[in-house]
Amino acid sequence: EVFDTPIANPVANKLICDDDNDGFWPLDLNALSTIVLGTQNTADFTVSYHLSQAEADANSNAIASPYTNVAAYVQEEIFIRIENNNNASCYDTSSFLFDVFDQPTAENVLYDLCDDATDGDDTNGFVNFDLASITPQVLGTQNPLQFNVTYHLNQADANANVSALPLNYVNVTANSQQIVVRVENTDNTDCFETAL
Repeated sequence: EVFDTPIANPVANKLICDDDNDGFWPLDLNALSTIVLGTQNTADFTVSYHLSQAEADANSNAIASPYTNVAAYVQEEIFIRIENNNNASCYDTSSFLFDVFDQPTAENVLYDLCDDATDGDDTNGFVNFDLASITPQVLGTQNPLQFNVTYHLNQADANANVSALPLNYVNVTANSQQIVVRVENTDNTDCFETAL
């Protein structure tokens, strides 16, 4: 008899932004099986997940779904095995990385300055703002070494992390201007939050 050898379609790395910042995440492995299978028939193949390549090859110690990482903020490699249900010797393996990162919070800050004559006019409503001076307020109790703070003119720029304002910034709208702050995790820039 001849049996089809399955293909373990690649699963993208799972770099999770942790919503409660405890460093642990229950990863739904069952939801990933659809990706691993691709167009292959679910009745013909079985997908399992393992903590080592040797376990995936031997089809031993499969981990249950959901799988919660063993240590907070430590990258793990999860190994995938897909096998033919009619012949376990016909199998394929692949792997993906799983890591959890703190989701930052961005505090809203009101930054007021009195107009001065630095630009030659103390009544025109324009003043030089030292945006770096409010970064501690934006971060609150979060570790400043873990998070990067940038300031932007609009929400779209903050979301895309483009066109960051210089930290010494002169407002372009007299008397008042709204600035959007972006706080991102330095280890995973997809983990970010914005505030006005």
